[in-house]
Amino acid sequence: MRDIMKDLRKKTVAELRKMAKRAKLKGYSKMRKEELIQSLSKRSRGKKNIWGNVRGITKFAVEPPPVEYFDYSDTDILPDALSVEECYEAEEEAEEEEE
Repeated sequence: MRDIMKDLRKKTVAELRKMAKRAKLKGYSKMRKEELIQSLSKRSRGKKNIWGNVRGITKFAVEPPPVEYFDYSDTDILPDALSVEECYEAEEEAEEEEE
């Protein structure tokens, strides 16, 4: 948990808000840095860190999305090996393509 808090404290408010938006936290746009950190860390409590330290940033784990949730045909990475950020990025790209 301390690693998560350390990593979150190193981020800017803009980065934390982007993470909060991806995590679908309500009221994130009005939160201050410490409130964002607390909300994001609460989100990760009790969840096992299955991704570990990736590219120098400790990722907190969430349940991986169902395999059918994303189109994995363009990647050689197994669905459960994707990081949280990669999952959200794939989702955002799919939404942009639909528009």
